[in-house]
Amino acid sequence: MKKNLWLKVLVLVIAIFLWVQQVLLRTQTEEIQVPVFLQNIPSNLVQVNSELAKIPVTISGRGLEILQLHFSEYSFQIDASNFKDGENLVEISEQQLKIPPQRAISVKSINLDSKLTIEMDKIITARKKIEFQFQSSKDEEYFIKNKLTAANKEVKVSGPSEVLKNISSVLTEKISKNMVENGKLNVNLQKPDPRVELETTQLSLNVKQTKIVTKTISLIPIEFPYDIQATIIPQKVSAMLSGPEEILDSLNNRNVVAKLKKEEVLNNRYVDVYFELPTGVKLLDYTPQSIQVTKENE
Repeated sequence: MKKNLWLKVLVLVIAIFLWVQQVLLRTQTEEIQVPVFLQNIPSNLVQVNSELAKIPVTISGRGLEILQLHFSEYSFQIDASNFKDGENLVEISEQQLKIPPQRAISVKSINLDSKLTIEMDKIITARKKIEFQFQSSKDEEYFIKNKLTAANKEVKVSGPSEVLKNISSVLTEKISKNMVENGKLNVNLQKPDPRVELETTQLSLNVKQTKIVTKTISLIPIEFPYDIQATIIPQKVSAMLSGPEEILDSLNNRNVVAKLKKEEVLNNRYVDVYFELPTGVKLLDYTPQSIQVTKENE
């Protein structure tokens, strides 16, 4: 019984081998997807789509040759030396198809209904402002108190015009006060898009210690929800602030915002005042400490 089983297995293996041999030696037709690559691209142009659509090509050859072709490199090589900015129409021909010469493959047809459209864009250079990123709000507060200065506030960026049009700034890596050594730190700049190049990828910064001062601002108008029929007393408040001298010098009763919360105005007779202040500025005290609310129906 076992002898018959092994004999059957052997016959099956031989049959499969003969069938595979016939398939590999027989001439076959198959459609393959061929990638397109550009050569001799002008230095002031760049391909808009990083990868072009593959072109279906019908080929003929022995099964073994076609099988080996699938493990080889093949493509259409397009000469782009005369390309212009915008859309370029390309006639695809068999002469542009590069197949390893040792492969006995014939091309039956290139299955493309019309000319191939390849879009190019101009490479331009522009200056973009540098924006700092911070690892935490405490680090941001530290660098506001201790002013950051750099030789350059902008960086030169090169890339496709359509890409640069949508880039407003270049970000730094996230910085922290722990990176400061002897009043200096070096930070890396981040590419806003992989298709652009930065003239420099690192920025040297100086940290200038800022003087912290206090300042009292009087007669700050109090904002409250005007859709509520109510009167508040008083309508202005004074605040004592602490922060970097340069920032406090720019603050006055027209740009410091003091407001009341709607929920508190609706439910309380006396409410607190809330302030909106620049980062790095702290509220030390304000007077009066509470505001009286009188609703018209009371």
